[in-house]
Amino acid sequence: MASFQVWGVMGACDDDSPKQCWIVPDNNGHVDIKDGDTIPVDAFCKCTELQTVTIGDSVTSIGNEAFDRCTNLKSITFGGKV
Repeated sequence: MASFQVWGVMGACDDDSPKQCWIVPDNNGHVDIKDGDTIPVDAFCKCTELQTVTIGDSVTSIGNEAFDRCTNLKSITFGGKV
């Protein structure tokens, strides 16, 4: 089984923060994160288009508040090795 961690300093996603979509969701509101090992702090701050996320096996850590204020986020699916 792969190890997984949530890390980082406290995020800054608050009422005054701009919307961020580290990866722009497709027309169905989906993001497929395949490459890299880290999802940054505040990666999707207020990304209201985001509805579903698939996180691949190469991702081993997620920064604090990476999905903060994603009010339409319904599900996150992790790869088979996580």
